[in-house]
Amino acid sequence: MANALVPKPGVPGALQGGERQAKPGRRADIQGLRAIAVLLVVAFHAGLPVPGGFIGVDMFFVISGFVIAGMLLRQLEQTAKLGFASFYARRMRRLLPALALLTAVTAVASVFLLSPLGPQQLTAKTGIAASLFSANVQLSRAGGGGYFDLATETNALLHTWSLSVEEQFYLIFPAFLVVASGFAKRVTARRSLRRTAAAFVLVATAASLALSGYLTSHPSDRLGSAFAFYSPFTRAWEFGVGALLALGAPTLIRLTLRFTAPYSIVGVALIGFGAIRFNGATAFPGFAALVPVVGTALLLTAGMSTNRGVSSLLGMRPAVWIGDVSYGWYLWHWPLIVFAAALRPGNTWVLVGAAAGSLAPTWLSYRFVENPIRFNDRLTGRRVIYLVLVCIAVPIAACVGLLFANKAEARSEAVRSFSVDTRPHGEGKRGCYSSMPIGKRPSTDCTWSVEQPRGTIYLVGDSNAAQFSEPVTAAANQLGYNLTVAVGTGCSFADVVRESAPAVGFDGPACHRFVTESIPALTAARPALVIIAMSSSQVVNGPGYLSDPHSGETARTPEAKAKLWENGLVSVFDQLADAKIPTLLIHAVPDLGDLAQDWQAEACPAVRIYTHSCGTSIDRERVDRQQQPARDAEIRALARVPGAASGDFTSDLCSPVECATDRHGMSMYLDATHLSVDGALTLTDRFHQLISDHAAPR
Repeated sequence: MANALVPKPGVPGALQGGERQAKPGRRADIQGLRAIAVLLVVAFHAGLPVPGGFIGVDMFFVISGFVIAGMLLRQLEQTAKLGFASFYARRMRRLLPALALLTAVTAVASVFLLSPLGPQQLTAKTGIAASLFSANVQLSRAGGGGYFDLATETNALLHTWSLSVEEQFYLIFPAFLVVASGFAKRVTARRSLRRTAAAFVLVATAASLALSGYLTSHPSDRLGSAFAFYSPFTRAWEFGVGALLALGAPTLIRLTLRFTAPYSIVGVALIGFGAIRFNGATAFPGFAALVPVVGTALLLTAGMSTNRGVSSLLGMRPAVWIGDVSYGWYLWHWPLIVFAAALRPGNTWVLVGAAAGSLAPTWLSYRFVENPIRFNDRLTGRRVIYLVLVCIAVPIAACVGLLFANKAEARSEAVRSFSVDTRPHGEGKRGCYSSMPIGKRPSTDCTWSVEQPRGTIYLVGDSNAAQFSEPVTAAANQLGYNLTVAVGTGCSFADVVRESAPAVGFDGPACHRFVTESIPALTAARPALVIIAMSSSQVVNGPGYLSDPHSGETARTPEAKAKLWENGLVSVFDQLADAKIPTLLIHAVPDLGDLAQDWQAEACPAVRIYTHSCGTSIDRERVDRQQQPARDAEIRALARVPGAASGDFTSDLCSPVECATDRHGMSMYLDATHLSVDGALTLTDRFHQLISDHAAPR
């Protein structure tokens, strides 16, 4: 998601005027590479059309491995030992002051600009962990592995995870080189230090890559996708690739002198491919991360041998300037984007403005904090220790203060009332979410019963079915029916396979089995009514594609997906109709995601909660236009199967002019696509009538 930038010590020299430099110096093209990496990350976070911009993190990891390995290797070759104290002193002076300032300022601002219903706590805990170089560990244990959940989008210090990974690399790698050096001295000739170290690094790199690839593709209950994403063990190979380049620099310069242009072109192509073609559904890091890693490695290799071509472009003054301030820009851009998204959700240009505006604190930090401390030669010995202690203690104190402020805000009347308005739906507490078929589900408390029931009603589908659990329960029980809820996250109840949905961990085939294997269980149970509800507009209009499990036909455009959606619904309706089971399809509620895709009630900042301005709205015309492809497909499917009926709540939830998240002081929506408990309960009478009209007592 985010990316820690690295110091800029000298690296192996580049060719100047066609000749190799005798001594190392700062390579301008590396600063240009940093500029590309940070621009990709910032553009991705700002919502610009760079869906794979998160690969900037991998670029930085490779650059870090290359720069640090080259610097340490030269020191070993020149003095036969490493000055650990001076190395860590430089790293601390470079990284900690700016991070401490950013963390403290973010913690204070979060009291007002983040929601007290979760984001404040998440930010405070991550800030404390980041100050102790372990944000990645904290986030991995918290399970925050994806780009599209609340924890990701509202944690203003989430991006510090990669700083922690870098700091862990700095902690381990010098000792790793010392071990390799000792082995080279005792077992082989000293001149083989590079080869010995390269062998050590190669083995570690291969093991880390294998672990990353396996865990990304096969997340387990014990080591899930969050571990694969955040762990230093699954990221170490990216640093290792950079280190191998530094270790093999003399040989690479000789071998690549005539191939710098092809290397540069392929490197740019790989980075461009990853930035454009990767997205949140890409299994990452894993083997997919080879694309940006190899691309970065090729550009670094080309820059060893020439300062012409792509290397010359990377070394241009604007790119170098961005590379110089990239650490600070990385630090400041994400919190400002998070704050802007909380204040003005769904407005991409506000996010772009926040990202660009973050260059102001970036420059101030660079000019008055980073450089003065970084280049202060008097900060040695105990003074460095005092600096480190201050840079750890101050942000931790600020984050602890944020936690205390959060508790105080939680006791306020405004926050207590808002917390009730945005409470989760009951089926979540009862454990009714699962992609397991109905007949194979473990025993859970997912049935709301009445005495002497007239029959049982089933509510099935995805989270858009789950949002109706309260009104359907009330209506069904009032009419003397039991209600059973069986829902799966992202699992549409249609005979169609949804592939590449925009969610990490989504399993389309498992969701399809949920449908096909639940139908025999429903047939055996003979319910009085099956109510189906799904986020159909997101399925038809959203990213990813659908496939027909019988013909193998795939559909990627909304028009083509609408056709498969119609056929998949007909298949389900037919099977239930053959069993003489009445079916009621609930069309998707108005989706406010076109203009407010990032709006979530729970993410509303404290300042907006106190001013009762957390809501948003969208034009009714836009909603109708967005819903129409899926709605028309569903109407056609219903017409093909006698006995299947539908319900539409658009007019209940919207005025003729607009659809709004708030109505008469009530929070109607939890997020842009799901109703709140109170909002859903306003539909109880409608469900009462629909059940009365269509249920068949058993």
